[in-house]
Amino acid sequence: MQVAEKKSLHRFKSLWLLGLVLILGACDRHEEDTRHHGVWDVDNFSAPDTAEMSAEAAESILGSRGVYSKHIARFEDMQCLKPRYEHQSLDAETFMEEFGVEPGQVGLADDDITRIEITCYDNPLERGSTLFVKDEDTLMTVWEGVFFQMHRSSGSPVPAR
Repeated sequence: MQVAEKKSLHRFKSLWLLGLVLILGACDRHEEDTRHHGVWDVDNFSAPDTAEMSAEAAESILGSRGVYSKHIARFEDMQCLKPRYEHQSLDAETFMEEFGVEPGQVGLADDDITRIEITCYDNPLERGSTLFVKDEDTLMTVWEGVFFQMHRSSGSPVPAR
């Protein structure tokens, strides 16, 4: 084989492999979990004995609003642009190890707990950066050991078409 033929064959194989990777990558696309997208209002809280925050301070957060979307994450007056949402499944034992309470004590199911960690590229959120999915219209967030319940006030759990 000539040197030119070897280069052409190598170039063809490289392009073919690149095309295959692109096709397989496109086939592997899956919809992002957007159950947490929407506007959420804090309407209740659970303060276990291990909580660092006082009940009075927790009560002052009632009525606060969280907004979570592809482009912004906001809780009260704190916000970040281009948030990244990392979904993790926790079992009851892991939840207990990390938070010092059983999930049922703060209103979460004991099995298949979905935690969503929010990371921001500009300003980190002090509050509202850890979410738990309770059901389609209820999220929980935790801050200083207090679990705050948030109900959806607008936004759909079903992605817009």
